[in-house]
Amino acid sequence: IKATFGPTRSSLAALKRKASYREWIQEQLSLPIELHRAYYRARVNSQSNITQHAGSPRARCAAGSRFVGFALTSADVGKPIVVQSSRIMVDGLFRSDIDSSLTGNGLPAPGTCDDKPLSATRPCASETINAWRCLANSWWRKQLYCRQTCYDRLAPYDGDDCSTSWPSLGDFSGFICHVEDVVGGLYYWLQPRINLLENSLEKPAVGLGGDVCPSVPRTFLNENSCLLQDACTPMQLVASTFDLNVSTLQQFYTLDRKYVYAVSGLRTTSSPCNTLARWKLLSCGSGCTATAGISDADAAAVRTALDSQQGDIRDVHAACSSVTANSIIQHGSDYFQHVHLHENNVYDFTEWVDYHPGGKDKIQKWAQAGSFLIEFPPGHDMARWDAGSTSARLEYVGRLGDSISFSSLPSTLATQRMANSISSASGHQFGFWSDFEATTKGVKLNDRQYDNPNYGNPQSTAYMKMNVWLAKALSSNDQLRQRMAWALSQIFVVGEFKFETYAEHWLAWYDIFVRNAFGNYRDLLREVTYSPMMGSYLTFRGSSSYDHNNKWPDENYAREIMQLFTIGLFHLHPNGSHVLDASSHPIPTYNNDHIVSFARVFTGFDQQLPRSNIEDMQGNNNWIDPMRMIVAKHDAYPKPDLDGNFLGDGYPLCSDLPQNAFLARGAKYKFRGYSTGSEARVLELQSNSALKAVLCGGSSESCRFSRTVELSSAVPCQGTECTSSQPILVKADRGYYEYMAPTCVNLFFYTGRIVAPAGHKWNWKGQRACVDVKTPVAGTSCCAGCTNIETNYMKNTNRSCSTSTPVTWPRMFTNSCNNSAGWTSSKFCQLACWQGGSGYPGDDCSLGAYKENRTCSYPKERVSLAFAEDLCRQLGLTVCPTRTTEGACGYDNTVKLWTAENCSSAVAIDADGRVSLQAEDDSKQNWFPVLWTNGYPSPANCPSACSVSGKSCICPITVEERAAFSSAPSKQDVLRKLKIGAHTPQGSCSKCTGDVKWYGGSQLNDATVFEVDGRFFRNMEGIVHVAGYSFRNPPNFVNRHAPTERAALAEVESLLDHLFQHANTPTFIAYRLIQRFVTSNPSANYIQDVASAFRTGSFDGVTYSGTYGDLSATLAAVLLHQEAQASQTPSSTAGSLREPLLKVVHFLRSMEFSDRRQREIVIRELHDVIGQSPLRSPTVFNFYSPSYQPACFDGGIVGPEFEIFTPPFFLNFINGMMSIIAVNGLSSYQDGFGLYSLNQSQQDSLGLSSLSLPELSLLLTGRSDPGTVVNAAVEAASTENMLQTAKMALVMTPAFHTLGEPQPQGQRPPTVQKTLAAARSYKAIVDLYLNGGADTFNLLVPMKCSLYDEYLTIRQDVALQPFQLNEISVSGQACNTFGIHGNFVHLKQLYDSKKAAFVSNVGSLVEPLTKSQWNSGGKRCVGLFSHSDQTYGAQTLECQTMGAAPRGIGGRIADALASGPQGYQTASFSIAGTATFSQGRHTNQEIISGGNGAVRLQGYDSIRGLITNITGQLHKNVFAKEYVTSFAEAVQSSEELGGILDNVTLQTSYATSNSLEKQLYQVARLITARSMRKAERDIFYVEIGGFDSHSEVIETLQEKFAEIDTAIQGFVAEMTAQGIFDKIVLFTSSDFGRTLPSNGQGTDHAWAGNYFVLGGDIRGGHVLNDFPASLLGGNEQDA
Repeated sequence: IKATFGPTRSSLAALKRKASYREWIQEQLSLPIELHRAYYRARVNSQSNITQHAGSPRARCAAGSRFVGFALTSADVGKPIVVQSSRIMVDGLFRSDIDSSLTGNGLPAPGTCDDKPLSATRPCASETINAWRCLANSWWRKQLYCRQTCYDRLAPYDGDDCSTSWPSLGDFSGFICHVEDVVGGLYYWLQPRINLLENSLEKPAVGLGGDVCPSVPRTFLNENSCLLQDACTPMQLVASTFDLNVSTLQQFYTLDRKYVYAVSGLRTTSSPCNTLARWKLLSCGSGCTATAGISDADAAAVRTALDSQQGDIRDVHAACSSVTANSIIQHGSDYFQHVHLHENNVYDFTEWVDYHPGGKDKIQKWAQAGSFLIEFPPGHDMARWDAGSTSARLEYVGRLGDSISFSSLPSTLATQRMANSISSASGHQFGFWSDFEATTKGVKLNDRQYDNPNYGNPQSTAYMKMNVWLAKALSSNDQLRQRMAWALSQIFVVGEFKFETYAEHWLAWYDIFVRNAFGNYRDLLREVTYSPMMGSYLTFRGSSSYDHNNKWPDENYAREIMQLFTIGLFHLHPNGSHVLDASSHPIPTYNNDHIVSFARVFTGFDQQLPRSNIEDMQGNNNWIDPMRMIVAKHDAYPKPDLDGNFLGDGYPLCSDLPQNAFLARGAKYKFRGYSTGSEARVLELQSNSALKAVLCGGSSESCRFSRTVELSSAVPCQGTECTSSQPILVKADRGYYEYMAPTCVNLFFYTGRIVAPAGHKWNWKGQRACVDVKTPVAGTSCCAGCTNIETNYMKNTNRSCSTSTPVTWPRMFTNSCNNSAGWTSSKFCQLACWQGGSGYPGDDCSLGAYKENRTCSYPKERVSLAFAEDLCRQLGLTVCPTRTTEGACGYDNTVKLWTAENCSSAVAIDADGRVSLQAEDDSKQNWFPVLWTNGYPSPANCPSACSVSGKSCICPITVEERAAFSSAPSKQDVLRKLKIGAHTPQGSCSKCTGDVKWYGGSQLNDATVFEVDGRFFRNMEGIVHVAGYSFRNPPNFVNRHAPTERAALAEVESLLDHLFQHANTPTFIAYRLIQRFVTSNPSANYIQDVASAFRTGSFDGVTYSGTYGDLSATLAAVLLHQEAQASQTPSSTAGSLREPLLKVVHFLRSMEFSDRRQREIVIRELHDVIGQSPLRSPTVFNFYSPSYQPACFDGGIVGPEFEIFTPPFFLNFINGMMSIIAVNGLSSYQDGFGLYSLNQSQQDSLGLSSLSLPELSLLLTGRSDPGTVVNAAVEAASTENMLQTAKMALVMTPAFHTLGEPQPQGQRPPTVQKTLAAARSYKAIVDLYLNGGADTFNLLVPMKCSLYDEYLTIRQDVALQPFQLNEISVSGQACNTFGIHGNFVHLKQLYDSKKAAFVSNVGSLVEPLTKSQWNSGGKRCVGLFSHSDQTYGAQTLECQTMGAAPRGIGGRIADALASGPQGYQTASFSIAGTATFSQGRHTNQEIISGGNGAVRLQGYDSIRGLITNITGQLHKNVFAKEYVTSFAEAVQSSEELGGILDNVTLQTSYATSNSLEKQLYQVARLITARSMRKAERDIFYVEIGGFDSHSEVIETLQEKFAEIDTAIQGFVAEMTAQGIFDKIVLFTSSDFGRTLPSNGQGTDHAWAGNYFVLGGDIRGGHVLNDFPASLLGGNEQDA
């Protein structure tokens, strides 16, 4: 029961044959994997009416071929039709045939069936014939009544074919004039169906031919199993670049009907000074005029900024002071105008087409007219654009005129057709759609079915993933793997999400857990992180660096990967207990700075490009393959880790990789294919190359390529290999391999050298950069000597430099040469002047005449400065300070060359010691922490060598690299001090004994390499000196000047390693898995032992993989630990409440449930019925919290599953189970779980004689003794009802519902019902909870004051414009006018009528807290910015205490009211499931359904006695005890409350169109019933979710606020009609507020927010509490 989805008779028999449970586990570990996606694809039966590149059409008579009972559709009207020789042709194409010989289908010959009447007086013609009678009525089936009629009614008995024969149809020719709705069964049309191509990790596609080509991208997931196909070239355009011009915009439309436009006509009123601003080159020629009144200093500042870039559009920071918007500046002969920052941006408008309020045509017309420059209408207020409602629906592509990489395109635009238009060297990409809409006519009929007869009732695709999961749970052999996958899916949750109506991507997601169930947790963590499902659900897919779009990265995944997937919130001892600080408080594992830092790691991810052989979905996206990295969008700055160090510490420096490393032993190569895309940097191996021989598989003739190659020994260099730096690609024969250099890092701060474009842009300032001299980012350009360039005068007078001397032409040396500014700037006759003693300053012409050479080992080779200098030195030259002529290396403007100009930079330091590099505009905007060694300069204490700029101190820096140890260090010293790793040394060790070995000679220096425990460290530390202070030079993976995808992914991998290796992770995962399999409250020893199995890969003397993170060892420890054997250690707290879904599946599996007609077992989605359904968790926090504590549990005892053990869910469960048992099958009868009505039910295969009661009890409870209650119930039942009664009784016992020994202790004392007096008065409060952390600074917005300007500045694209707000008048605040969100129309009316108020700037606090107290460690809430912890804090108002132990504030109010001097008759209701808010210490919350109110048991009277007997027992085990108590209370409450609510009539026509309206409708009903309930004080809790708006915040608030406004309108109207509104108060609350800045898609977790209160007798019309004095970053409330 713990390790499978339920025992069966055969599985128990097999278990008896095992020597031990361990043997069974070992057998399960060795079974083949049964994947969900493969199961689905084997059964999906999609149409093949168009050419598909995902398989081949099924044979007409093959299993799965489909014929429909009509040959014509309404689409055929008007087409010619010909019937000839028993063939039907429509529009000249074959449609169907008529098999008059009755042999073509290979089936038995049809015949005539009898029509046996029920009696002489009851002929078949007079009977009601339906599917139930023909298919399910056992008496009819036995007697074979009405066979022919049943056949004619499409419900034949098994094996019957009563069709008699095909009707005759003579030859005919004409036109189709009319087609009726489906006219059935005379002629059948073969509807082509497709056999999907199998191409899985386990079975890669082979033998491909023709156009069948899946084009699967190569990823870490398939690289070791994929097969190379010459004819199936993967897309090789990821590095291709193209110009984003009008021509390419037109191609997007022509090829893919994508509406991609450059935007024009945007207007701005903001000054371009001291901010990022856009300047556009004007093409007005001599007609341009510069704006008057601009000071010379401001004009010069703008020109200086413009010089930093090139092109027609330049985004720059200008240090000016008073330049107005739209100004024109003259720069040389050019004129630039300041424009809106988005002017000429290119966006994909395709999604906006459907959302444009003015209609689709307003967007489509531009492309249809051939124009791709869309103009923002002059009559539209710019607020429409700036508000973000428009731009939020647009996908940014780039700037018009930019050259962009194909790989940087949004995946919806990077189609194969577009790729082919750029380059023909790409593979096939054809969509595959398995979800055609069902229609009553036409080729799309019933395509959503599984391929079996569901009584003509198409199965919605929404059920597919649920029922594939069910099929594997019921019937798979690898039960332990499937059960582990279910447990893991509750740790890594992707819950309710878009694209619910599709199946394949969901099943591919779930297969991650199936595939990795017995693998390593690190592999699982990686696959989850790269999944496009997780990337979209936790919103980091598409998250970009600040450099890319001036938006902060999305923080969602960075937070949850720590809190939920690896380390948890607090440091743990190995046994699971908290590590405490000196004040006995748990020590947090991370803070918000860590979240912000790690969010930058997860930038740059996007979906893979669309491909074939997968389900085609909206937008042609790829939701199957692991995400790709777009390095241009990845953050390239250092990231601190959790240990006070940096990600990248311990990695070797890239500059330390030896030159010949690509030829050394261990060098790795990955096969790239037969083309390079646009990558020109290819080292072509010569025919006699030893490296080529290895890469070609040792073949001396044609190459035999392998996916990967690792050199087993060093190979000698040949030809250009000997002079090459590390190559990127090498060409062997006709194939290309990528050299996989070891992962390495660079130190972020460096000694610099200028690099310049190799082409005509050599002197363009904006194209030059100061780069690290150690990094291979530039090509080699060498020269030496001096030139002798003559002036025009000399040419005209036949003078030459070489013949001019102080004697022959003295004036040249006395008046020209270094004595003339013109000559000096152009260096005319440079060599002659130097030889004549009048050389130009700095010249040394001792090498004679000028020589130059651009040198390389392969085209566009990039090398380090030292490498370039060495190449030049070998040529007798030096690195050239000037541009050289182009040569054979292919160096052009896309490649930088080293120059002779040194450079340095500065850093800015803020008040917290964070720094930003002052090299370029981008780097200036990126701040990060560093590790200062002796304090730091600050704006308040800025040294004289530095300068203050705004809120920062800017200082020059020097970089030092020095030896860390001058004498032999200890192992501890090495591990403590050395942060720079080293590549594996190629020589032997110099000191080879002791804990620390070293390499590189007997004398220690900064090149010495130490070895400790197999790891290598360089004896070096990097220090950055800053005006008398210093900090450690942090490592960085991604070189800002030469970013690579591999480097970006290496940074991601380093963070995954960091979290995986964290001391908390084994313990955290151990606890979660123990809870899912065995017990909710494992002992410290149990947790520690399972965590040890995770760490060591072994358990109880058995080694599984023997590696850290081994899930098979972990699972074995969970199941085989002595504490897992409940009967051996019966404890009152051992065990758990079982999950409702597992109980349903357990029953179906143990009863060997099957369908008589061999259909798939199909049940409906159950998440809204019993609280749980596969892949339908309501949030990322799973269906329940691992720390949930039922109100009656003492101490730290938890019961997670009780969180969804609510009366509505549990009574729905009982109703569903009773329905299955009552009708012996699955149906919708009496709230059953089936999809079909009673006469279409799927049935249980077990009969009365199949089992004894002890056997049945063993299957359902794990115990052969069913207990006295069940025995008594069975004994009292009639013979024919005994089995049914036994099943009903067993599925209601604690033994079925809980794990652990129930430990019965006699009868439970009867509950004493308190007699209530008539109510004296009535009041109620309603908490409307905004779940997810609502962005309420868009609920209440200051207007018509300076705060609104700050609001626009900080909120940017998520800011609301005045037209989107409803103005309200306010007193007592800094602004007299505020705006509330425009969708709150009714709330504004309530505010204006003094019946609503706002409370501003409210968030959880332990005590009053200032910013300085925050910075110095003042008291804080537990788990700040964590949804679960802050929900507890918001609903208990004791945020300093973990969990719900303080009980809810609503429940505690109820306690106080009930126990106070008035002794009010008080109740606390939740209409939204279990709510901490509603539970008091003495007041238990009453939970009713928002949709159905008080759910009642079907047929309660018939099972009342059985329920009374079961719930009347007392149990020592806390779970059994809580179960029977909750069972009894649920039944009693539902019956009493249901009876009352049945008699309630409201005063208004109450609308219930959305969930919140339904909840408030139930509140209104309860308030209406107050007299019948004798209620005096009521506390209500309702909830609306979906506010975790990391993306689409504008749209989320529009939707949610509109729902709230509509809901409160109906509720207030009803309360007013009842005359009770003045006794009601409704208020909103939420987990927390959200960040004011945007992350580019939405907003992230923050602290305070704004809320409203309404009621008939409140002090309305006010904004209470002080609204923040400032909204800008760095203010006193910005922590």
